[in-house]
Amino acid sequence: GDTYRDVFDSGLAMMEHAYAATDGWVGFNDNWVIEFFPQLAEAFPEAKLLVVIRDPRAAMASAMKLRDNDPAKASKVPLMYSFAHNWRKHAANAYLLARHRVLGDRLRVIRYEDIVADPAHVLSELCDFLGVAYEPRMLDTDQFRPMAGDRWEGHSNFTSQKGIYTASIDAWRHYLAQSTVEFIEFICDPEMRLFGYEPEAYLGGTPSPRGTGPFRSWWRQRSPGRSCAG
Repeated sequence: GDTYRDVFDSGLAMMEHAYAATDGWVGFNDNWVIEFFPQLAEAFPEAKLLVVIRDPRAAMASAMKLRDNDPAKASKVPLMYSFAHNWRKHAANAYLLARHRVLGDRLRVIRYEDIVADPAHVLSELCDFLGVAYEPRMLDTDQFRPMAGDRWEGHSNFTSQKGIYTASIDAWRHYLAQSTVEFIEFICDPEMRLFGYEPEAYLGGTPSPRGTGPFRSWWRQRSPGRSCAG
């Protein structure tokens, strides 16, 4: 293609062909790019936009657990400070875009925790949003197909359970050190509250000096001022 729109069109056409998707929606999933939604929405007037938000403590715990499970994948684990700031940007953009005067009706923001806690309800609402009929078999992960092979594998770093499970929602409570939880909450506090994630270790002001890890000196050098990412 000669333009970015052409490239997206080509990619969507290839996915449609690869999955023999003659009926329904074809789309893609990516991280940290929703600030480009206005441009995508303009290029594809019929497109629908979905944003998934996950508790940053759980998301970071999952990444760290991946490193523990397979040290060879340590390079895939983001720096915690960088991850926290990107999470703030993602959450702030989601909050603003959901209230966009043009995009609001074409965009839905969903919490990961709500999806796995009540998948039938959330999926039914998504089907209404997309204009397709809800069918219970949509939740049968045995019918999911990966890009390669014919069997869908679970992706949790905390459990080997199959299907849709809630085991990983609160795994961070038992896995992350209290000082790590406090650090993530210190960075993400304003945007966490926008989506109903209440801080538990960070209680305001300057984080406690009890941490002995790499964040202790960072805490001492930074001011406790708060501001929303935007």
